[in-house]
Amino acid sequence: LATEFGWIKKTPLAAFEKLTSRGLIIASLVDGDRLNWCEKCTDADDILVGSTRGQATRFAASSMRPTARTSRGVKSMTLKKG
Repeated sequence: LATEFGWIKKTPLAAFEKLTSRGLIIASLVDGDRLNWCEKCTDADDILVGSTRGQATRFAASSMRPTARTSRGVKSMTLKKG
């Protein structure tokens, strides 16, 4: 999962098995943030995150630790102002 503000998280699919009619919370978002991208991956995959300023970072999915379903995740990249 990746958000507009650059938060990214890896959550095991088993965390989404008990879906109820009320739905599930899949991430904690701050005001103005929104879910931009969601894709299944394995530890053999690489993740590439890019910015609107043309900067990018690439890392192995195996280097991310799994997070709880309701957590925000981790900041994927931090950009300097300017």
